Amino acid sequence: MIKWQSIKDAWKTALDLDIDNYIVNSEDKTEYKADKGKARLDLVPPILVESVGQIMTYGIEKYEEGSWKKVEPHRYRSALLRHLMEYLRDPYSRDSESGYPHLWHAACNIAFLLELDEVKE
Repeated sequence: MIKWQSIKDAWKTALDLDIDNYIVNSEDKTEYKADKGKARLDLVPPILVESVGQIMTYGIEKYEEGSWKKVEPHRYRSALLRHLMEYLRDPYSRDSESGYPHLWHAACNIAFLLELDEVKE
């Protein structure tokens, strides 16, 4: 019987087994799914997705869903710099209004800018 140190370990192991069993047969290298050249989104640290999601959830409680799309990109650049400066002053600092870490707000501003400025490959 396997003892899991944490739920994260269990999920990681389950995901690893899933990938090994269903995408590529490790013995004969037969492809079951053509993923070559596609972004490996499973490599994105979950904390990034979760933190941006938390800030966006906070935002829709304060404003309304989708309202971020109506804001000029320069305002997000300014907010990004403000949150980044606070983070650089104190990596453990939190926004006084939301209570969330400044780095989470910075990540959310970057996500908005990526989408609004259409920064692609």
